[in-house]
Amino acid sequence: MLEQDSVVREANALACECFCLPKGVLEGQRLSQFVRPEYLYAFKELLSCPWDQRIPLRGEVAFRAHNGRSFLGRLEVRRMTMRISSLEADTVWLCALQDVTEEQRTRQALLEAKQSLATAVQERTVELEQALAELQQEVEKRKTAYRGMAESRAHYHALFHSNAVGIALLTREGVIVEANEALARLLDQDIEALQGRRMTEFLSAESHAGEHRLRSASGAYKWVSISCRCIDSDQPNAGEVWVMQDISRQKELEILKKEVDRILYHDLRGPVAAIHSLSRLYASDTTFSGSQQPTWEIVSSASKRLLDMINSSTDLYHIELGDFHFVPQPCDLFQILRSLREELLGQFQGRDTDIRVLLHGRPVDGELSLQLACMPHLYATMLFNLLLNALEAAPPGSMVTVDVAVDVTGYEIAIHNPGAVPAPIRSRFFEKYVTHGKRGGTGLGTYSARRITEAHGGRIELDTSEETGTTVRLRFPLPGPGRL
Repeated sequence: MLEQDSVVREANALACECFCLPKGVLEGQRLSQFVRPEYLYAFKELLSCPWDQRIPLRGEVAFRAHNGRSFLGRLEVRRMTMRISSLEADTVWLCALQDVTEEQRTRQALLEAKQSLATAVQERTVELEQALAELQQEVEKRKTAYRGMAESRAHYHALFHSNAVGIALLTREGVIVEANEALARLLDQDIEALQGRRMTEFLSAESHAGEHRLRSASGAYKWVSISCRCIDSDQPNAGEVWVMQDISRQKELEILKKEVDRILYHDLRGPVAAIHSLSRLYASDTTFSGSQQPTWEIVSSASKRLLDMINSSTDLYHIELGDFHFVPQPCDLFQILRSLREELLGQFQGRDTDIRVLLHGRPVDGELSLQLACMPHLYATMLFNLLLNALEAAPPGSMVTVDVAVDVTGYEIAIHNPGAVPAPIRSRFFEKYVTHGKRGGTGLGTYSARRITEAHGGRIELDTSEETGTTVRLRFPLPGPGRL
């Protein structure tokens, strides 16, 4: 309760607490002396409220407490007349004060978040409009391509109708009664010459459905897929219908696929290695201008990454085949983690997510080294896949930790991120092609990490829950592969 000139007549304990004063000390002091100068006008306007109004005037005023703390207060002021006697009256102001400093900060934070969201939505809208325009162009291109394909199919059926699968009507004894043109070509025979001959003359085995190798009349061997069916199941003597398809091309494609894999895994490594070596040479050449050297460094880094990918793909291919040979090399675990951290955080800019490397739970100094014996490109691929998985699952503003622990039997790498693995895939997390809710996910990252871990003589485990988040633990023995 205030008197003239904002003198405090009476104040409760909460009001005194706002100004950091003991109860009773605030009484007799002017409340205006605690008002920050820029809010004095607003404070006086509140005190100039009409007489005995039913609804109090409300406003926010910044105060400075007795100990110097500033806070924002919400005032509700009602001006009243208190009668002392029938001839005398006294004017007082009833004031309700509430500290709304935190509320104001929250409002400000919400306002900033709203502005940030509006900016992000606007930027995303522009991106989506551009993507939609590109998609429409792609749709038009595909429509044109589909029209061309339809015309090609029509021409194909008109000109090459004889390339249909071979069909033959056989007796119960396997004698050809009737054959179509496609079968005649497949067997290098005239249609008339096929009638009355046994199908076993061309097949290497007396079998019905399945894939078989046959020898045509010209002596050429071909692979065919055969399916057969009784003309009338109630009359077995009625004979059978055989459908025969030439699958020699598919067999050739299987051989071709193996050759393409060989080219990919072996023949590409040389040119990429040459590009990497040349780019490193140019990156260190001081004769280039300052703007050119960073370009060569980018080429060097990209070619190195591509070379590691080829090497890793080659090794994973051999791991799958079961003929992988472990050839350990010395490497620095913390150097690998530092390089991966720099690379991955560059991909996640704007999410305010970080990777922290620890040794026995303590932050690792930038110069600390931990020597291992491993295959560096495979080891880096293993950690890259697991860290990428953790960063994709971690919410913005969170921390992914990599905690290394060493004991007399081996060492452990624990990669932790907030958030839990979805329940449907927890039991199959390290299996091939297992993914959940990730656009473009192949389900091969954690699978390859498990195979690489096992190739280094280690084991990998998953520990996940809604309360504690997700931790992937890799355990490697000592001595042996991965020796420190």
